[in-house]
Amino acid sequence: MALSLSQINAIKDFGLRTVLLGMYKQLDLHNQVTGTNFVEPTNSPQEPAGIPPSAPSISVAGTNGVFSVTIAAPSQSVNKIIYYEISYSPKSNFVGPGTVLPPTTNRFVTIPAPGLTVYFRARASYDQHNWSEYSYA
Repeated sequence: MALSLSQINAIKDFGLRTVLLGMYKQLDLHNQVTGTNFVEPTNSPQEPAGIPPSAPSISVAGTNGVFSVTIAAPSQSVNKIIYYEISYSPKSNFVGPGTVLPPTTNRFVTIPAPGLTVYFRARASYDQHNWSEYSYA
């Protein structure tokens, strides 16, 4: 919640009003110097996304119990931050036990899994809420 200067000046508690005015002035000075506005940012390089990106392509290579996962970004993702969720399971249909890695912006992940035969899948998101379909490897 943002407070305007007039709202701060209307506060009757002198101590609270003094602290808030000091903070407001410092933030205003910072905004003027940097050309930013933290209360209502307008300089964001990425617009909010409601529609997820298309599914990324995924390739996996395994050597000596270590899997190297490489993700190719979707074509419409130029100049956008994309989060990837990688999961693997001993079952190709991903029913039952499996592992879901935390979302990452890295397109290359190394997973140590000695002695396992596993299947991989990945999906993509701009906001970590709306996810693409899975792609499988």
